[in-house]
Amino acid sequence: MSRFSDYLRQLIEERGEPISQIAKKAGLERTSIHKALNDERILPYISVKKLERYFQLSLSQIRELNRYYDMLLQGEDRYRIWEEICEVLGDLVQLHYISAKKQNQPDEKEGIEAELLQSQVCRGRYHVNALIHAVFHCEVKQNSEISMYLPSEETIGQELISFWQKGRQFTVHQIVTFLPERLGIDGELQNIIWLRKLLPISFRGQYFAWYYFNDAEQTNSLQPLPYYIIIGRYLILLDRTLSVAQVQTNPEIIDLYQKYFKQLTEECQPFNSYSSDVLHILQDSIDNTSEDGLYNIMAQPCLGHYYTGQIVEKYIRHEIPQREMVIEKGIQRFERLVNLKSHYYIMFDESGLRQFTADGIVLEMPLEFVKPMEPEDRVQMLRSLYRDIESGAIKVRSSHLRDTGLH
Repeated sequence: MSRFSDYLRQLIEERGEPISQIAKKAGLERTSIHKALNDERILPYISVKKLERYFQLSLSQIRELNRYYDMLLQGEDRYRIWEEICEVLGDLVQLHYISAKKQNQPDEKEGIEAELLQSQVCRGRYHVNALIHAVFHCEVKQNSEISMYLPSEETIGQELISFWQKGRQFTVHQIVTFLPERLGIDGELQNIIWLRKLLPISFRGQYFAWYYFNDAEQTNSLQPLPYYIIIGRYLILLDRTLSVAQVQTNPEIIDLYQKYFKQLTEECQPFNSYSSDVLHILQDSIDNTSEDGLYNIMAQPCLGHYYTGQIVEKYIRHEIPQREMVIEKGIQRFERLVNLKSHYYIMFDESGLRQFTADGIVLEMPLEFVKPMEPEDRVQMLRSLYRDIESGAIKVRSSHLRDTGLH
């Protein structure tokens, strides 16, 4: 038996009422409860919510029942991945705030410990981190470029963000690896964990990554220092755990690594891209939206399913260049979403939903191109979303629309 059916049976026993009476008072079919208890049928999400209300469950009981329901829907292995995706989503919600923070903090002292920058082996994670920081401090200038090939689980993201927040303008190029699908659930889970580490830095317009798939580090295991960071006049060679490093300053060696890095990027696939061209953004959205389904992860729910040509024209700012073409592309983009009848999955966070409810700002498009949505249109959009979630037309992990008062 599934954890969900076992827990549901426990709740029914604690209630002390016949199933027929529970079904009648909760507004459900008696047979649907019986079949759910025998794992012969999965209850619709709205039925689970009705049982929660009827049983007057505590918050901890609601969370437990929902958790087992998610496991039932996806299987326990898939649920592990889902939990990690939710962590990614929680991080994603905060990303648009990160880019807005620019702290013009004063630079640290120019003095750098000379022994750190000598061509000698540096051992210990603490000393390696100090070495990387010292080289960054010395070499990260305005419009400089950094090339990195690091173990997938290592991003030195906080180091990059700290320098960006100090007002340093530099570009990062990185090659990353992912595990292929044939490795199964564990590989998929590891990929999501790596993705989560990349999100905070890939959200910025100063980070570019390329990726390839690799199911073993066989090549790298043959070398003691297979990873590297190239910054200006320095090449930092690193081991897999970032606990051993060596600095190279020979210009010919650095040039050799830089050319090899560029060759690798041409053989890999681009991981991310940036654009401030609204036509390019819309066309990219059209090209990457399948005609038979949508899987969307962002802070807000994807409301394009409810946009009409009138809505698109109403909110595109009048002062933007090529406005008529932008409207045409916008209508094409959202017509595809409107016509989707199945496989419509959206993942969003409650705070993103509340933010849209409060200010009408659509995070999907830059604010300089699209005006905030007026209250009456917000209400209409969210009511439509709520109805589709209740009916199961749109799949979400949980619905927070009840809390907004808009239903």
